[in-house]
Amino acid sequence: MKIFDNKKLIDKEIKIMCRQMSSMSRSGCNIVTIFETLIGSSSINMARALNITKLNVESGKSLTESFSNSNLFSKFFINMLHAGEVSGNTDYMLESLSVYYDREDKLKSKILSVSIYPIILIIVSVIALNFVMLFVVPNFEMAFDLESVDLPSSTRKIFAISNYLRKNMIYILISTLIIVGYILKSINDDYRYKLWRDEVRFRIPMFKKINTLIISNKFARVLSILLDSGVYIVEAIEISSKTLNNSYAEDRLKIAQNYIEKGNTVTDSLELSGIFPQIFISMIASGEESGRFNDALKTVSQYYEEELDIELDNFIKLFEPIMIVLMGVLIGLTMIVLLSPMFDIISSIS
Repeated sequence: MKIFDNKKLIDKEIKIMCRQMSSMSRSGCNIVTIFETLIGSSSINMARALNITKLNVESGKSLTESFSNSNLFSKFFINMLHAGEVSGNTDYMLESLSVYYDREDKLKSKILSVSIYPIILIIVSVIALNFVMLFVVPNFEMAFDLESVDLPSSTRKIFAISNYLRKNMIYILISTLIIVGYILKSINDDYRYKLWRDEVRFRIPMFKKINTLIISNKFARVLSILLDSGVYIVEAIEISSKTLNNSYAEDRLKIAQNYIEKGNTVTDSLELSGIFPQIFISMIASGEESGRFNDALKTVSQYYEEELDIELDNFIKLFEPIMIVLMGVLIGLTMIVLLSPMFDIISSIS
């Protein structure tokens, strides 16, 4: 079974499932009835996963083993459920998972809403620039007698680009789609590309802070839940690293796991990974020294959750004017290059 294979199940569905299972279990419903009820009100993918799980439960397997056999839930989910079963507190664990997936759903929605506006601005900028090159520039070109008028080289280059785009637009679009598709497929399929892509997120100043906040918040939150469930620290770090969806961070956290196994403190080991900010390290160091490590993780998670919300708002406020100015400059420069010969001709006539 793959460590992570729940891409077909969205966080919102898992959140609702966990909450409903917890509530119905506490009200005294038996497990088979719970599954039958959920199957009837779930999406196709979730209903399929729940049906497989129900069949396994009916055959005498444990709840954890039954969910695991569906191959549609993450190792994190399975480990959490197992910890709940072992401790006899499955209802509480399902409720904790519901809270976790609720936060994941809200975070993804927040990032998506922040990303939509810059993407729209980029698309509008590209469309506007292409509109100028395909429909506005040809009108200017018709106004000049290219053989008799001494046009600046910049203007002639704009005309040449416009002609090339008009003649080859379909080929350019097809080639662009093929190249972009190939690059995306390569990045997703090749571990080296994914590692490079994820490392770049820690290097580009504009994205580094947001990426660090996301990683710190999620890691602290997941690690806290796992430690609360009685999972051993090395295994908890391994599982937590896989929820980050970042190959570079996961690779660096293996260093921390190795150092903990050699007897080093958790704080020193996490610091050696080099992916967490100093305030993160300082806060968990205080918790580890005072014997309140798990409480410190919860405080860190809450702190970075608030910081992330602020930073995402600041990012969109900064990105919006940058894109507007950039779009204006590109179109403005193009129009200046096109209009300057016309002004020269008018000046020479007068």
